[in-house]
Amino acid sequence: MNTTEELVANDIVYNLVEVETGLYLPTAYIVSRDDDGLLAHVRQKATAETVGAFQLELNTERQRSFTLVSELQIEAIEAALKPPKFRKPIPMAQLNALTNKEGRAALLKYVHQRLNELLNICLKADYPVSLELERRVLVKEYELNTHKSLLEPMLSFKKTAEGVKYRLKLKDSSGEEVKIRDQKVIALTNHPAPGWLIIERQLVRLAHLNGFVIKPFVTKDEVVIPAQAANNYFRRFIARVVSKVEIEAEGFAVEQHQELISCRLELVQHPLEERYYLYPKMDYGQAEFGWNEQKQERTLLDTEGEEVSIIRLLRDKAAESEYLAHLTAMGLKAVDGTQYFHPSDMPLKSETYAGLSWLLNHWSPLLEAGFDLAGAQVGEHNIYPHAAELSLGLSEDNDWFDLKGEVSVGEYKIPFAKLIKYIRNRDRLYPLPNGTYFLIPEEWLTQYGELSEFVTVEKDTAKLARSHYTLLENFDLDGADPEAAREIAEAYKPGSELKASLRPYQLEGVKWLIQHHHQGLGACLADDMGLGKTLQTIAVLLYAKSSQQNEKKNRPAQVSLNDQEKEETNGQLGLFAQSDEDFLQPLRALIVLPASLIYNWAAEIEKFAPSLNLVHHTGPSRQKDVRVLSRFDIILTTYQTANRDQELLRQVDFSYIVLDESQQIKNRQSKAFKALNSLNAAHRVSLSGTPIENSLSDLWSQMQFINPGLL
Repeated sequence: MNTTEELVANDIVYNLVEVETGLYLPTAYIVSRDDDGLLAHVRQKATAETVGAFQLELNTERQRSFTLVSELQIEAIEAALKPPKFRKPIPMAQLNALTNKEGRAALLKYVHQRLNELLNICLKADYPVSLELERRVLVKEYELNTHKSLLEPMLSFKKTAEGVKYRLKLKDSSGEEVKIRDQKVIALTNHPAPGWLIIERQLVRLAHLNGFVIKPFVTKDEVVIPAQAANNYFRRFIARVVSKVEIEAEGFAVEQHQELISCRLELVQHPLEERYYLYPKMDYGQAEFGWNEQKQERTLLDTEGEEVSIIRLLRDKAAESEYLAHLTAMGLKAVDGTQYFHPSDMPLKSETYAGLSWLLNHWSPLLEAGFDLAGAQVGEHNIYPHAAELSLGLSEDNDWFDLKGEVSVGEYKIPFAKLIKYIRNRDRLYPLPNGTYFLIPEEWLTQYGELSEFVTVEKDTAKLARSHYTLLENFDLDGADPEAAREIAEAYKPGSELKASLRPYQLEGVKWLIQHHHQGLGACLADDMGLGKTLQTIAVLLYAKSSQQNEKKNRPAQVSLNDQEKEETNGQLGLFAQSDEDFLQPLRALIVLPASLIYNWAAEIEKFAPSLNLVHHTGPSRQKDVRVLSRFDIILTTYQTANRDQELLRQVDFSYIVLDESQQIKNRQSKAFKALNSLNAAHRVSLSGTPIENSLSDLWSQMQFINPGLL
């Protein structure tokens, strides 16, 4: 495509062609628009594969429209409707000869249902439609004007001695009568109602009725139904629509009624929005009135008796007002300028299902007040008429939190974990075993939406890594106390085992590390050089050792080193200068640091925490027995040694892994990063005065180490 062509504005037009008498099928074309924005020339056929080259968006509606056009090509119809005994598609020209009356009806139903859906998409999305378009013409001359409002039919019957004279009148949105006989009229679809018509290049819908009902009146003003056939005709054809359309009748016996049966509260989707509203209809048994409808009476035909008679229904405005007062008192209000009601405590644009949510929350009171709730429906989905309740609890499982909850909706109990993917996808309709759907409350999507992105679902449990603990802080969960770790940390006071005085900011840092300890979270302490990161870490390790002893004080050790194990320590048994109980409760903290800092760390541990026994895991004579290493409180090693001994160290369940100068693992592709990430530890701490040396990517690997999966 050259540059000039790329600058031309294009659109897609859906063209209707009569392929046989009364049967119209569509084709989609890419059409250029002129400088005035009018449709100009056909460029080529439009498909999902070709529109991209013309900078035309392939959205959901457009994709569906192409599918429908494809299904309405002659070859597709022939294949879909071939008689069962034929293996190959039957040409449409032969279909009528090969099939009976029911087969012809199946053909029309197949075509009309799909054509109806296609035209509704065009109506909603303002896609242009044309009729009998030719390739070398200006498309604007073949474009149809599409009307969003419906033509309202009125049936007129006059009973005479010869029979019943039947007329059909149509009125447009302004109330003006549309003369059928004086214009060119095409009935496009016969089902479902409302039927689609073309009247003098106007594409319109016939409210309540199928399109083919108009055919007898294209050439004549009235149809005469013989007297002997009148009753049967009314029962077969008129009874189905008599309560939906306006009727005039003359010459029939008349009965008058004014009894309001109920107010039916319908859930309806706004024709131009994705939003659902509530619409009250006043039910008088044989007919209904919209709550704000101006018409005060309706004439009906009673076809139940031996003779057809007239029923005149008069509205009871006082009784209707009582129902409307109930709705207002319960929190609904009429939307100005429309026929709809909406919850008064919610902004109009708040959410798609605000009206449905209100209906479900007030279902029982509405029934008690006498309202008729015929059932709520969203698209093709029937809604289960119960509001949902959620109970959610939390338990700890090593490095995970288990979120166990149950949703109660009517007679059903649903594990909360099964809702996770629906919340994640913002899909509010959850299928129930009885074929209906329950509406997931909007507030659940808001409250648990972020959480749903991080949990892992295992059977009926949603598992959350400890590194994402902060996602739970705003939830009131059974078994969860977000403040507990903070309260424990604030109560910390250095014990006698710490042979140093902490400065205020150091004490604050230790408390912060202790809070992370109880939350099961890793931490990065990034104080500047000389501010005492080593001392703060030693204080936390002492705290962890003390906590560990307190937890196990009721389970004293019963074994000690045997002679062989003593020999394997290479004379280092003197390092275990504590009781057997202490000896069997080693902290097992691995501290990884540059080689130049090994002796500095050892000196500070011996000075500030002499109760902690330590070993240097460096050099060629370093200990290679896992059983021995596991008996030390502190194991000091270097990054290079940890990399070389990762298989050995992987066998130890460390309580802590501490990285000093943690920027050493800033490269996530490095062997050191991969080796250290493979080790097991309940808690991880990184220390660095310069965690970011070049870019933010330096920080990613350090965050991944201390809290795997957080980023």
